[in-house]
Amino acid sequence: MAMILSSLVGESGHVDIHNSPNWIDQLPGIDPDRLKERIQRPNIDFVTTEFDAIDKPDASYDLIVMAQVYHDTPIGYINRAKMNANFHRLLKPGGRLVISDHAALEGHGLSDVVRFHRIEKAVVLEEVTRAGFILEASEDIDTSDRRNVSVFNPAIRGKTDRFLLAFIKSPN
Repeated sequence: MAMILSSLVGESGHVDIHNSPNWIDQLPGIDPDRLKERIQRPNIDFVTTEFDAIDKPDASYDLIVMAQVYHDTPIGYINRAKMNANFHRLLKPGGRLVISDHAALEGHGLSDVVRFHRIEKAVVLEEVTRAGFILEASEDIDTSDRRNVSVFNPAIRGKTDRFLLAFIKSPN
């Protein structure tokens, strides 16, 4: 995704790839030094910190994309209220936060994040709008997934029901 975004923003734009240190420990292939060997673009940099601790100046970004990772943030140590407030701070007025994730069953809230790696869309909507974002667009991608197994189950991997939410930071 970073390569696509890098091409879209062109030479005058900039893309940061963010990964949590805990993820890098679990998945050495996403270590920034290893990624730099494969991704050699002058307009891409790497940020390694927790989601709730990204330390960039206010209004640094036009767009923040979280692709199928929001469901990981309730697991343990991430302060999601702080994370969403920080995303709000990091975006320029009129900037967008786009979140896609694996859909959990309605009414399940956060109960499926560990076992199934899914999150209920309503939870994300509530948490992100509480941080001051305005929902701009929402799309559900339904694949006949029963949403009652892990997204890593071979029968469903790559074929999960997902949601896509686009939020905007008020331009005022």
